[in-house]
Amino acid sequence: MNVKSKDLTLLTSSGHPEEEDLIKFLRILKDKKNLPAFVHCAAGKDRTGYFVATYRIIEQNWTADDAIHEMFDFGYHPWWFRNPSFLREIEDKDKKKDIRKKVNEKGPPILPDYAKEGTCKCKK
Repeated sequence: MNVKSKDLTLLTSSGHPEEEDLIKFLRILKDKKNLPAFVHCAAGKDRTGYFVATYRIIEQNWTADDAIHEMFDFGYHPWWFRNPSFLREIEDKDKKKDIRKKVNEKGPPILPDYAKEGTCKCKK
């Protein structure tokens, strides 16, 4: 099985995603050629949980509380970066609409400017 790899580097040095990082992530997942997706960071808990929770809220219409609960189920540590309050903010109908608009805007290509792409040949 061929697996495409996309390495999305966060814009901030503090390690927590900014809204722009989340929008870039959502743009990658919006392209059906990138699905299904396997999302992972160094430990697979904090940044991964935050990005997946954002996807759940924006694209799958989960409540923020459900997405946050899933983050903690998978080992999220709120001291690592941005606490979950931002996720509650994006649940707001107007904020969600604004983020969706930004995800759908024509902008510079996600690759190669924002991410590196590679291919991993994995065995089933």
